[in-house]
Amino acid sequence: MRRIGLVACLLVVVNILGVGRVWGQEHENKIYIACAVEFVELATDRGIPLTEENCIADFIVSVKRELEALNYHVIVEPEITAETDLIADMVGATQGVVLLSVQSTASAYMELSPILYNHLETPSSFYTGTAFSFFVGQYHYYPNEQASDMAMALVLYDQNHCSEANTYFSNLEGTIENTEDNFMYHAIQFFRGNCELRAGNFEKAAIFFEKGVTYVDATWGSVEISTNLAWTYVQLGKNDKAFDVLDTLVEASIDTYTHRPRIEALRSRALIRALAYDYSGAIEDMDRVIQVARVEGYLGESLAELYTLRGKIIFLIYEWDRVLDNFNTALEYDPNYAPAYFQRGVLYYTMAQRENALADFQHYLELAPDGENAAEAQQYSESIKIELDALENG
Repeated sequence: MRRIGLVACLLVVVNILGVGRVWGQEHENKIYIACAVEFVELATDRGIPLTEENCIADFIVSVKRELEALNYHVIVEPEITAETDLIADMVGATQGVVLLSVQSTASAYMELSPILYNHLETPSSFYTGTAFSFFVGQYHYYPNEQASDMAMALVLYDQNHCSEANTYFSNLEGTIENTEDNFMYHAIQFFRGNCELRAGNFEKAAIFFEKGVTYVDATWGSVEISTNLAWTYVQLGKNDKAFDVLDTLVEASIDTYTHRPRIEALRSRALIRALAYDYSGAIEDMDRVIQVARVEGYLGESLAELYTLRGKIIFLIYEWDRVLDNFNTALEYDPNYAPAYFQRGVLYYTMAQRENALADFQHYLELAPDGENAAEAQQYSESIKIELDALENG
């Protein structure tokens, strides 16, 4: 019975924090690629052939051919849209060397962690995506297999086709140098580790993350890989190792030239602490996150998201007044921050304040009719209406 109770408790924690979901972007077997070549004259001077969408022709032809061989329908667009899966951008030149940037736009790449995935209405608040850049050629254009391999790997990874993506990641890993400052090497270990997490292979995932975390500093993607390594250790029952990783990350973030790594590191540790039932430690980390964010001038939606997250963690220790204060503060910073209305609705429902809960769930649905919690908000609303009707007619 005790084991069942612990499992039930963990499920409650995961549900309230909104973590543990594994995602994959779906476009009905369609891949949307956009190009953003800003230096068309430079491309012309270098003799680099471009398509009518200003894509580097050889690169697009290669990627399109390989994706079509895997039964994808590739759509090349002249500009970035909400559906764009991949951006190929010629970003200029250094001493005559043209750079091609390849960047995935899916949440699989941009968000903090695929396992500790806490959906943000505005991912840009904590955007951590970084483009991959490749030398296209010295004074003349030469096709670069690394660029097309990375593009293929990212697209397949984002579509949750890890076995195919790993073929390209493996090819890339064999061609790059695993030096301490090689961000691409770190990124490949991150993606390959995530694929093992998706499959539930925690031991294998830890191996990839351990390799990757060695080759990254505190400002370039270390939050993502450290978070996933810590999560993996928790799944393996190695909580001490998990917190060693996160403590090291937080310590390293103090010396960075920008505040964002520190905020992300503390936020990440707070989530892991909450999942390990260290609620006081999690709340303490969120207190520090909010303090740093306020000092650094965060406003509006960014602070609303942080107060909502702290409220969700305090929810786990049943201190309703503190929870309500956090959700109310979040909405003071941003009256249109939909997740705060949903979470406050859950709180009101828990406190048996049905009318207030209904108002918040309906407000959430007005702001985010297709939001992450829309189905739950609709279910809560219908249930509350039935309860209120029964009370009125009883």
